[in-house]
Amino acid sequence: MDAEPASERWLWPHDVSALFAAAGLYTVDAKALRRYVKAGKVTAIRTLGGHRRYRESEALALIAELKTAALPRNASGQPQ
Repeated sequence: MDAEPASERWLWPHDVSALFAAAGLYTVDAKALRRYVKAGKVTAIRTLGGHRRYRESEALALIAELKTAALPRNASGQPQ
């Protein structure tokens, strides 16, 4: 089993939503986060109380991917 880095943070759904908003993207709700987990875009764990937590590094990578996909493209397909 892979060891997690000591600095890895697990975020609440509202923290992930705040990251999306700070990046200038749409806000995500808990249902959207569950869809991202199902699609394999982010990892979620469940606490003993059944609440989901999301890996910060994966949330930031997803934000970067979505921002790159949203960039306007020129005729050759390169970001402008």
